[in-house]
Parts: sequence; structure tokens; C-alpha cells
Amino acid sequence: MPVLPTCLALILCDEVVHHPGTGKSDFVGAFWDIQIPSFPGRTGPFTVWVALVNGAGRVPMRLRIELLPDRLEEELVVDIRFTMEFPDPRVVRMYLGRVDGLDLASPGRYRVTLTAHDLTLVQGYFIAKQTKPLR
Repeated sequence: MPVLPTCLALILCDEVVHHPGTGKSDFVGAFWDIQIPSFPGRTGPFTVWVALVNGAGRVPMRLRIELLPDRLEEELVVDIRFTMEFPDPRVVRMYLGRVDGLDLASPGRYRVTLTAHDLTLVQGYFIAKQTKPLR
């Protein structure tokens, strides 16, 4: 029976460079806010990187990004479903969720949620802002 993993980290960045010889990863352009010229608008591509441990078996996972408006229900922006295999619970497993760009309806706070078997493992947030014009 699958065992839910523990999420050690969730990082939003432009790119992840993994070095197989050392097992280390470099995060290029880590961010917690995104600037785009106007709304509605589209972001550039980015990566959601997560590190997981203590899982066992094949675990159905889900990565969701939602707009969190002030007083209304959240609005789903993207929903990525995938399965991760955990052959050894002691080994840290990494997942790279490559997002080719998001269509964002409005500026505001967005939530990134990682679930396993529909149970929340971790949540992160970013703020979408309009680029300030150059003067």
C-alpha cells in the first residue's frame, strides 16, 4: 500500500540545473512574485521543484495553482496530475514541474498546492503584479 511522502521543500524558479556527479541542484531565478506587463496576461515559463522523502510505493500526486481572490472562491489556473514511485522511503526524490507559462486573469495572490492521495503535503504562494512602466 502506498505511503504518503513528506515534502521537504517547494521552490518556484526559472530553471533548475541538476549536477548528477554531486547530486546537487542549482536554482536559477527563484521567486515569490511574478511581474507581467498587463492583466489578463501570460507569465513566462518557470519550474516548480519539490523534494520528497518517506514515501513508499506508487503515489498519485497533484500540483495545483489557484488565484486567491479577496472574498470569492479560489480560481483554478493549472492542475497537473502525476504519479511518483518511492522504492526506498529513505531516499529523497525530486519532482520538476515545468510550467510553459500561465494565463493569469488578474493581479493578486496565487497558491501552489502539492497533494498526495488528495491530502495536502505543502502549500506555497506567489504574488502576480503588473510591471511598472519605465520612466
